[in-house]
Amino acid sequence: MEEFDMVCPYSELDLMIARLGMDFGQEKYSEEKFEKVNKEIHAVFPMPNDTATVNKHIAAENGISVEALLNSPNYSILVSDLKKRIVLATIQKLRDEFELDDKEAWALLLTISKQLG
Repeated sequence: MEEFDMVCPYSELDLMIARLGMDFGQEKYSEEKFEKVNKEIHAVFPMPNDTATVNKHIAAENGISVEALLNSPNYSILVSDLKKRIVLATIQKLRDEFELDDKEAWALLLTISKQLG
């Protein structure tokens, strides 16, 4: 599966300022809340690094077999679309769970992904 890079709508400086304004020592940023968000996202979407599960998910969504998906000229578009939906759903979950604005949610997501990646 090819790499996926979703473009963040904010500059690195904007994200750095947003991140600096967030007090991660607050109870609202508890590990339990991060786990809750993670579980909710996993319940709806496959993780993008699991190619077989991603392919099954996309095929099921489109009512086709995995073989038909893999042979489709739209394969890369469908994979990219799913990954974009995962990112946007994660951003929304972060906004809702941690009471963040969009910029703060992007800053948090990118901070987490850099720590994990």
